[in-house]
Amino acid sequence: MANQEEFGDQIIKNLQNRDIDRVKKLLNHIDGPHLLTGDEKILIATASSDLGVIRNGGRSGSRFAPMAIINCLKKFSLNQLQHQVALLEVGHFPSLDFEGAQSEQTGQICSILKSPHLDCFFHLGGGHDHIYSLLKSLDQKNKRLIVVNIDAHLDTRTDNINHSGTPFRQFAKHCQSDFFLLQVGIHPFANSESSFESLDPHSMQVLNFEMILKETDYFRKSIISSIEKRLGTLSELDQIILSLDCDALEAQMMEGVSAVNGLGLDSMVVKEIFDWYQKKVKRKIIGIYEYNPLFDNLSQKGAKFISSLIYPFLT
Repeated sequence: MANQEEFGDQIIKNLQNRDIDRVKKLLNHIDGPHLLTGDEKILIATASSDLGVIRNGGRSGSRFAPMAIINCLKKFSLNQLQHQVALLEVGHFPSLDFEGAQSEQTGQICSILKSPHLDCFFHLGGGHDHIYSLLKSLDQKNKRLIVVNIDAHLDTRTDNINHSGTPFRQFAKHCQSDFFLLQVGIHPFANSESSFESLDPHSMQVLNFEMILKETDYFRKSIISSIEKRLGTLSELDQIILSLDCDALEAQMMEGVSAVNGLGLDSMVVKEIFDWYQKKVKRKIIGIYEYNPLFDNLSQKGAKFISSLIYPFLT
């Protein structure tokens, strides 16, 4: 019979062998966009700052979200996954120069998205303010940007300073593109009247929570027809960006957020939208924001759910 030391060594060996069949094997940490080869097909960029949330009066902690999600994703089984996944930081704000940091992050993402082989780009925050840098990096004249934003809040506040509640209005003020914003899951009680003000000359449509209940018969029917009807006719040149603010989800699934949603979207509705996006869009650009692991429970159910949304895109 093996002694305790040999038995302990065998346990360690078994655990090490399991690592061979986990997603962590595919993750390639890159120390800056300048070190990318240009051959990357899948890239995850982390934005580890919650300065925008703090400026919005929210609870700090979402700066820890990117690595909490990555650490959870690392443990998933490889199965048929084969592509290497480049992983790098683009949104760490070491100072209080908020707008300067947004501009720096925009430049970094611009460098990344120039890669001709990039099929799928994930941007993990941090606060929802990070999507401003993502959108600015895509902003071009004569181009149509369409954002499908899953959220309880419009994030179009008319405040005098920029923060996690202002990114879409901030972008609409400065963008050159034809910008269309579809807001999915919005609660009127969670948004001030001024947030509903027009983004002229750009367009915003709202598919709020009550509309979703009615059109899906309380989540018994697909939400996709409701989304596609509002998107209208699409061109191959249109770039659709999928954005998830995690406080859109029901509290039972997503309690680790700054603003817990007592009447949020069912997790399978969110997964359905992600599945639709994966099939619908050729070059996939996805932002996931506002998860706050400090307020999740020990099961890490929020991080596990987010990781399960990312996993199918790694094939």
